[in-house]
Amino acid sequence: MASEQNPPKKGPHRMATASKPRTDEEVADRQLDGEVDAFVNKLHSTIQEARSKMSDEDLEKADEEARAILNRASAAAKSSRHSA
Repeated sequence: MASEQNPPKKGPHRMATASKPRTDEEVADRQLDGEVDAFVNKLHSTIQEARSKMSDEDLEKADEEARAILNRASAAAKSSRHSA
């Protein structure tokens, strides 16, 4: 008798929660994220291919230059945080 009064909560007769419709802004954000990810992946593979063709000396020089650029960028970011 109790089962007749309280039908089971699970089963094919129950509908799943409807998904919320996505706004145009969310769709645009997801599309932009996908495009950025694709660009970053392509850029990364291009850099790896170029590095594979470099000599050891060229690799060391490129790494030093990259470190210097990153250090300058980090220092600039830190100084802007302190002045804010």
